[in-house]
Amino acid sequence: EIDGQALLLLKENHLVNAMGMKLGPALKIVAKVESMKEVVPAPGSGEVKEATAAGGAQ
Repeated sequence: EIDGQALLLLKENHLVNAMGMKLGPALKIVAKVESMKEVVPAPGSGEVKEATAAGGAQ
């Protein structure tokens, strides 16, 4: 089972070797996860992105 923290640590070799995925889809998943890391701040970093601030609790 892969939780959110583990997802952020995945590399293409994990997906290909441990999970038996083909290289192309594995690379696409890793690229998407990397792009998500740029949008979402690390837990505890204290950063608040504009989208998060605008969509706060009502």
